[in-house]
Amino acid sequence: MSHVGYSVSNQDLRMADSGDSTLDELLLEKLSYRYLSNMEQYVSRWSEDIEIKEPRMDYDPKTSVGHLEKLPIELLHNVFEMLDFQSLLRFSGACGRASILVQTSPVYRDLIEYAHRGLAALAFSGLIGHHPAGALRAALRSQNCFSCGHYGQLLFLPSCQRCCRMCASRNQSLWVLPRGVAAKCFRIPLRQVDQLPGILRLPMYPHGRFATPKPESFVSVACAKRLALAIHGSEKKITDLPISTRLSDTKRELYAHYRAAQLRPYTTDPLLISTTFNVDIEDPHESYAHIYLPSIASGVVYHGFLCRGCLWMHQNYHPKRDKSTSLVPMDRVPVDLVLRARSREGFLRHIRMCFGVRLIVATNGLEHWGQEIAHIPINQLA
Repeated sequence: MSHVGYSVSNQDLRMADSGDSTLDELLLEKLSYRYLSNMEQYVSRWSEDIEIKEPRMDYDPKTSVGHLEKLPIELLHNVFEMLDFQSLLRFSGACGRASILVQTSPVYRDLIEYAHRGLAALAFSGLIGHHPAGALRAALRSQNCFSCGHYGQLLFLPSCQRCCRMCASRNQSLWVLPRGVAAKCFRIPLRQVDQLPGILRLPMYPHGRFATPKPESFVSVACAKRLALAIHGSEKKITDLPISTRLSDTKRELYAHYRAAQLRPYTTDPLLISTTFNVDIEDPHESYAHIYLPSIASGVVYHGFLCRGCLWMHQNYHPKRDKSTSLVPMDRVPVDLVLRARSREGFLRHIRMCFGVRLIVATNGLEHWGQEIAHIPINQLA
């Protein structure tokens, strides 16, 4: 049977909402994909070098933790959330009782089971002792980007907050820059920049466009700008700071872009926000400070779902040669839609409205996705 074209009917939508979990899982498998960042690939390759040891069980369990024994167990668990993970491990090695207390704490169990790559990334970047364990657990138990409110797949290491790929790409406050560049760009003393929490790029890690093969320490653009605001006093004064004429045009544009970083969360969908800057400005240190973090907010482990239909549209429709550019800003669609991950429920709603998904089915036919979903009722167009 040949397939000329297909559309999703109202019957399909009713079926999609009927709770057919088997069908939903097939759709998730066939129409979603996952993208691995440089940081995640690096952590996956080198995380064996970092051994997160389980608390020792050969201690005498009757040993005491001193005055801490007088505290309720719930209060101790709250204290553990305020410790960084490195300190938590050190406390667990103090005695048998401490080991048991740590092992039974929710923060330790969640991080060991679900966020081991996040812990490894924090260790690689030198931030493992900077963030409270509770901050990483809070990110793990959330699912929305702190910057725009949409589904966030990533952990921004310098602040230990969840964010989405779109904000990581478009919002320069979620970028990092070398300490020396931060001092020059924002005209602040290097000794003060050195006081900011930094992220270390190791020599083996993939280099950015302006990187050197030597170890470097980076700070977030947001931290650098907040320090600049405290020194210079206002956004306007930062914008008016001179930029060295000896820099290339590319770096001058990048410095201006850093200075324009927005420190407040978006109040609207980033897809709808236009920019006065060159849209070709990219993060020269992309993926240094982000790693994928699963979400357990719904009680089930999810990594977020990217749409193959949006990816197909991006790969097959070029904004410079399509008539749609007169209606849709070419700097926003469809490339940004490729970056948007969704929760399970959000993804299942999206694919029933995604034009790219319909075109995939129309182009390839149901056989392309396997006979197991050939029973999906889809109407053939005349």
